[in-house]
Amino acid sequence: MDEQLRPHDAHFAPGPHTELHLPPAFLPLRLRLQPGNVRLEVKQVAAVVGRHSQADVRVLAPEVSRRHCQLAFRDGQWLVLDLQSLNGIYVNGDRVREAVLHDGDRVRVAACTLIIERGTPVHAAVRGRKTDPQIQVLRSIADVLPEAS
Repeated sequence: MDEQLRPHDAHFAPGPHTELHLPPAFLPLRLRLQPGNVRLEVKQVAAVVGRHSQADVRVLAPEVSRRHCQLAFRDGQWLVLDLQSLNGIYVNGDRVREAVLHDGDRVRVAACTLIIERGTPVHAAVRGRKTDPQIQVLRSIADVLPEAS
């Protein structure tokens, strides 16, 4: 995330990140930012996208609001929420105030596009190995079950 991009008078930069307690079913959100093909991973339950220096994903373009939108993990899925931005957000070409995000969706923030890519289960990433999706579901269920006495 050390890369910075300056195409068309815009660039992307990582913002400050806050350590938060992650829910058991949490999956990081992988983004591919266009133009420039910069890849980022959101490893927290909520991230602000905007021009402000405190934004988690900084998009430095004049048409981007300081706090343009928020990416949030809720109820086992990722959402994008417009934070009353002047120019709005578009998911797959449709202007929205809020939308559930799916693999391959294209979120347009002014002239910049965030392409949603599948995340990696957190505990698999910590162990440094890939996890089968069915095993991940079973582990998520086991994490919330009470321990046998």
